[in-house]
Amino acid sequence: MPKIDLPAELRVFRMTQIVAMVGKSRSSIYAMMNEKCPSFDPTFPRPLRLGKRTVGWAMNEIQAWIAAKVKQRDSEVEVTR
Repeated sequence: MPKIDLPAELRVFRMTQIVAMVGKSRSSIYAMMNEKCPSFDPTFPRPLRLGKRTVGWAMNEIQAWIAAKVKQRDSEVEVTR
């Protein structure tokens, strides 16, 4: 099967890739999406339904979330200096 080079906004990451990128466990990622959990993060991207039992996340949304976390960290460092 030939490799298709899709733009970032059309690529979909599965849980294994999200775990590797975010550096959190599968259960921690699901906790960030659970409004009833203390770890809930309303800024974390919602998954896309790909099938009856399959979900994925838009690559550009995950990258934007990570970039926002870096920006937040950098602004907190500026304030504490």
